Formats: sequence, C-alpha cells, structure tokens
Amino acid sequence: MLQSQRWPYAESCSECGGTLGKRRAKGLCHSCYHKKYTGENKLRMLELSRESYHRHAKTRMQQIKARRAQRRMEMIRLLGGKCACCGETEPIFLCLDHIKKGGRREYEKAGGPHGVWRRAIAEGLPKDKYRLLCWNCNSALGLFGYCPHSSLTSPVYRPPILIGSEKPSAEIATSATC
Repeated sequence: MLQSQRWPYAESCSECGGTLGKRRAKGLCHSCYHKKYTGENKLRMLELSRESYHRHAKTRMQQIKARRAQRRMEMIRLLGGKCACCGETEPIFLCLDHIKKGGRREYEKAGGPHGVWRRAIAEGLPKDKYRLLCWNCNSALGLFGYCPHSSLTSPVYRPPILIGSEKPSAEIATSATC
C-alpha cells in the first residue's frame, strides 16, 4: 500500500494487475475504470456522443472537407500534376485512372473516391496501377476504349478492323458499343 496518499491505494490495478499511475479510481487503472464506466453507462455515453456529434457537426464537416481536398491535391502532386494523355494541369479536371481497370469495384469496396485515394496513397501510388487523366480522357477511355488525343488505349480495347491506318471515329466507336 502507498502510504503517502490520504487514502491507501494498492500499487496495482485490481482488474488487470498493471501498475497504477496518477490517473486511477476505485483501485483500477485509468483504462480499466473507463471500460467499467462505459459498460455500466451505455445509454448515457450514447446520449453524450449524440449531443457532441450534433454540437460539432459544422466544424467536423469543414475538417473532413479540408482533409479530403488535401488528400486529393497530394495525390495529384504525386502523380505528376498533369493528364498523362493531353497534359491538362487544372486540378478540377484531373482524376485518378485505374490502368488495369477495376476502378468501379475498388470504389464500391473502398467506399467511394476518398477511400480509393486514401488506399492509393497508402500503397504509394504504383505507376503500373494508377495514372492521372483529365475527365475527358478518362471518359473516352472508359466509353470508347481509346482517347483521341494520343495512343492511350484501354487494356480491354479491341480496335475495329479498318482500311488503312486511320483512327476510328466517334461514330464507329459509338455504334460498336451500343
């Protein structure tokens, strides 16, 4: 027992057996007391949590918005800051492209674009998996299988058989997909 205190306390927690620090209550360490209190007062804790959620909703949403914008700008910076096809540099138009397809599945799995960006940055943005494209180039690759700006093609794109070496027009590509 510690003698320097007004009330005698044991030197170890009665639940986990760990040493008691300055933050202790009723013979329990801080973490054991917290677990016990929250277990006994679930409804009260839920009510306090709801109140806090609604009281700080505006601030929290501003923080989330700023964090998402920062994450997107970091992704754009790490991928070169311009479209891999046409060279567009305006950040509003730039988006992440999955080179080997599977973007829709990843969006559903990761919970939307912010989850995909978070995951891609955590992976280190591998150049064989992701690239930066403007919205037009990304849409053209997704819809038609090729981009009119350059020789970028989708991995699943099969060009129609043409006479000569001309690129297929949008009319041919549209009729092939419909």
